[in-house]
Amino acid sequence: MNFFNESWQELKKVSWPSRQDVKNFTMVVLAAVIFVGLCLFVFDTVLGLFTRRLFETR
Repeated sequence: MNFFNESWQELKKVSWPSRQDVKNFTMVVLAAVIFVGLCLFVFDTVLGLFTRRLFETR
């Protein structure tokens, strides 16, 4: 039980972010994920078109 009491005491010392901070950080993470996803999509599409034309037999 000592472990749980000590853990609870440590959790009381934590400086938790405000609700507004959590919203802001969430929006930043979502924007970054969307940006990276779009970059990967464009890179994959362009590279796919390039390799398809490079190895295309006529």
